[in-house]
Amino acid sequence: MSAFAIEMLVQDTHNQAGIAHNGCIVPLLKLLNLINESLHHNAAFALYGLADKEDNIAAFIKFGIVQKLQEGGFLVQQTKDSVEKTLKRLEGKISGRVADKAVQSRVAMVFARLFKPGDCHSLNTKECSSCWGFLSLKA
Repeated sequence: MSAFAIEMLVQDTHNQAGIAHNGCIVPLLKLLNLINESLHHNAAFALYGLADKEDNIAAFIKFGIVQKLQEGGFLVQQTKDSVEKTLKRLEGKISGRVADKAVQSRVAMVFARLFKPGDCHSLNTKECSSCWGFLSLKA
């Protein structure tokens, strides 16, 4: 029931930051690990709404939500659709397709804070250098 309530609340952009800030992202991830397709759908749809807020992207990465969504394994088509839409939304925000330069800057800051300079071996070096260069310019 609470997953459904959060699913409804995240549809309002004013609620998205507050919901994430108050710790609802991790419980939604835990719901994805349960064997209950109804809860999977509610959690996936709520995460889709939370993915709309750029400030939540760091939590999606930090808590392994992106990886969980990519792993899939969901049975119900509605859940699969919500997961696919969430991943596309995140990809759009992460890959720089967001037209707003302020949003792109926040995404770059998220990556810069999540990775240490030595972690760049797993990333494209040019992208990693750009990210660290951006961070040092802002500091």
